[in-house]
Amino acid sequence: MLTGLYNQSPEIQTMYSLNMPVSAIRTKIRQEFEKHRYVSQLPAVDVLLFQSHAEFQVSILEPPVGWDYS
Repeated sequence: MLTGLYNQSPEIQTMYSLNMPVSAIRTKIRQEFEKHRYVSQLPAVDVLLFQSHAEFQVSILEPPVGWDYS
């Protein structure tokens, strides 16, 4: 799954008109996967998926504070 998202970073950048380099998108994707690398219980994975979807919806409206777009 990570490889698919990693390779699609340029399309993600274009699709959502993100004003950030592809490398920053890839770094953020990697950070999120690494943060939850050892989660293996299905209910916990479901909660993480739900939370990430909610965070994504918010980020479409407003970029997170502290992100460096350079």
